[in-house]
Amino acid sequence: MKENMLDVLVFLFDNYLGPQAVIDQYNQDLADELEEVGFDFDEITKAFCWLGNLKEDESAWHASDKSMRVFSEAEQQRLDVEARGFLMTLEFSRIISQTLREKILDAVMRLDLDQVTLGLKTFKRIVGLVLMNTPEMEDHLPKIEEMVFDLDPKDIWVH
Repeated sequence: MKENMLDVLVFLFDNYLGPQAVIDQYNQDLADELEEVGFDFDEITKAFCWLGNLKEDESAWHASDKSMRVFSEAEQQRLDVEARGFLMTLEFSRIISQTLREKILDAVMRLDLDQVTLGLKTFKRIVGLVLMNTPEMEDHLPKIEEMVFDLDPKDIWVH
C-alpha cells in the first residue's frame, strides 16, 4: 500500500497529468482506480482536496514586486536547498511571478506530511501540479512538463 497523499499526487502527475489533463476532485472512477493500485482512500481524498484548493482565489497569495523572500524555518524543513533554489530560479527567470511563488509555497506547506523534506524531483512535480492548475499558465503547459521531467538521477526525496 502506498504511504501518503504525496505518493498519490506524484502518481497522478506521472500517470494522468499532461497539457490537456484536468483532475476533477469528485471523480469517483479515478478514486476507485487509485484504490485498485493500492492507495488508501483517506490519502486519495486528501490529495483530491489539495488539488481542489489550488483553484482558490489567488488574492490570498499576494507579494509585492519589491519584496525579498526569506524562507521560514518550516519552509526550509519542507524544501531542501536544491528545491528552494529551483523555486527562486523560476522567479528570477520570470517564469513565475512572486504571487505564483507564494501560491506554490502555500501548496507545499499544505501537504499533509510528517517530517518530510522534499527533494528537487518531488518538488518539481508539485510545482508542475500547481502550475497546471493555474489558468494563466495554460499556454506554458508543454514547457512546464519539460521542466518537470528534466530530472537528474540524483534528484531524490530527502528524509
